[in-house]
Amino acid sequence: MDQWDFKKWRKKLAINQVAAGELLRLSRGAVQYWESELRPIPLAVELACQESLRRWKPRPEFGPVTRLYADGPISGLSPMGVGLAWLLVIIVLILAAAALVKYLRSGDKADPQ
Repeated sequence: MDQWDFKKWRKKLAINQVAAGELLRLSRGAVQYWESELRPIPLAVELACQESLRRWKPRPEFGPVTRLYADGPISGLSPMGVGLAWLLVIIVLILAAAALVKYLRSGDKADPQ
């Protein structure tokens, strides 16, 4: 990817240098260096640009897409429900460990002589 491809990527997304830097989690200065050819564009940045463009561009094979945004995780369980589920898992593991210990100790008593 050269400086012109990088600029084309930025123009396709309709973002400025600051927004491009934020999207790539880099500084605006890095974006400015690459666009002025002071430094070559790293392969990792080129791949990140391709991936961001792929995610941005709607793909026709999926048909119309509705995007949903949420302030938190979307799941069937509330945070309290998730905590209770983990508590149940821990209780089952403790009971299984206790049963295993009991089984192993009973093998010691049944010593054939």
